[in-house]
Amino acid sequence: MIISASKRTDIPAFYLPWLIKRMELGWVDVPNPMYRNAKDPLKALTHVSLLPKDVLAIVWWSKNYGIYERFAQKFEQYENQYFHFTINPRRPDLAFIEPDVPPVDEAVRQVGFLAKLPGGPDMIAWRYDPLVFWNDRTTGEALSTWDPEFFASMCQEMTQRGVTKCFTSFADHFLKFRQRVRDFFPNIELRLQTDQETRDIVGEMHRIASREGMFVFPCTENDMAVYGESDGDNPGFMRSEGACIDGRLFSDKQKLHTASDSKMKGREDCACSKHLDIGDYVTQECGYGCMYCYANPNHRKFVKPTQTSGNASASIGSE
Repeated sequence: MIISASKRTDIPAFYLPWLIKRMELGWVDVPNPMYRNAKDPLKALTHVSLLPKDVLAIVWWSKNYGIYERFAQKFEQYENQYFHFTINPRRPDLAFIEPDVPPVDEAVRQVGFLAKLPGGPDMIAWRYDPLVFWNDRTTGEALSTWDPEFFASMCQEMTQRGVTKCFTSFADHFLKFRQRVRDFFPNIELRLQTDQETRDIVGEMHRIASREGMFVFPCTENDMAVYGESDGDNPGFMRSEGACIDGRLFSDKQKLHTASDSKMKGREDCACSKHLDIGDYVTQECGYGCMYCYANPNHRKFVKPTQTSGNASASIGSE
């Protein structure tokens, strides 16, 4: 079984002590986000073993592994760990998109730490994700988070530490995203990328990545993949979708299945291996106020500690 921790919240940054306690107990019950109020507990909750013998790998997702760094030894009992690390540009004009994340230099330092863990840099993926596009109603400018200088600099920083895989995608305009922008930044009008912008960005990414030795994979973005120029053997922008959770990295003996995400509307192109995500949108609200996030139900509203504590309760959101 592959554990995902987590696409629904940032467990390494905000809920690692909770997970360590659940590991000590050996299991966790995860609320089903689609049926969390179902009367049938078998439908409302998924019982997940956290025993090392049952876990093929833990796939981490975070924008800050600083706390993980302090507790890394707690996870040495697991044979495989894979780290997705989202590091986007931190320019002042982009602060409204990701207002609370660590500085780039601190994130890069953490990458260096992760690269020295068992598994090495092959078990790390940098995410330049997502790319956001908007119009400035005041100036009339068409803007985006695509920054070729940042991308080139990060490719160099990553490859110097042995990390050669990058995932990218375009931001989806979820209702919560549109509402946050409307409520907090009325001068900003979200927009979709044009086909020409897609072509230009993929081309520029390919030129930089191929020069720096980085393999760039689109995450469920056929619109990007069609402009990819590299196959699996050469660095650059790939022609095929990437698997953010690739079971082949952990065991060539495992019978792999397509992830359930691939059956969700809008996720038909997901190439991930089957996995179980142990995070929860509601009781483990992410402390970062990223505008584009589909998981966080509110913007800059933090869960009080008393709402996520207890006496070794079995369910998510409890200690």
